[in-house]
Amino acid sequence: MAGGLRIVYPSRNQVSDNAPQIARVIFVPVTDMASRPVVQNVAQIVAEDPTGHVLYATFIETDRVELPLDNPSDAAMLYWVETSGDQIRTRYSLFHDQHGWSAPMNLSSSSWKAESLFDIGDYMKGAFFYDGQLNFLAQWPQVRDTQGNPLNQIRYRILTVQPSA
Repeated sequence: MAGGLRIVYPSRNQVSDNAPQIARVIFVPVTDMASRPVVQNVAQIVAEDPTGHVLYATFIETDRVELPLDNPSDAAMLYWVETSGDQIRTRYSLFHDQHGWSAPMNLSSSSWKAESLFDIGDYMKGAFFYDGQLNFLAQWPQVRDTQGNPLNQIRYRILTVQPSA
């Protein structure tokens, strides 16, 4: 992103082992290398379920090499795994400019039951590609029950956004 960095990190609203995990998004402008950085709060991502957790938050940023030089877009997609009781699903939000972001929406088409088999591993990664539009490809592991046999599968979804003019 031009002019600074978007950063996401895990946090809690309370100092308690029982407090749900949330994700905080900050922006750090990079204007003068000689002065100390100024941290600006952008968003606090909380689970829809008040007792749920926001886990493995991952940004997918636009690829400045792929975009035309005259494209001012600085859009990014943040996606995460969210818990609600024993159910898990993936959700996302789109970010733009220094402080703009959309309300969280569902990324996975359904939730799935948390199993001991569920393992994120190296699979919370995404990609960006440009074909006249901004395309964010998110992938995540999801457990599918196949007749009593839970199976970890990689799922993905591509979100397409019109670039800003």
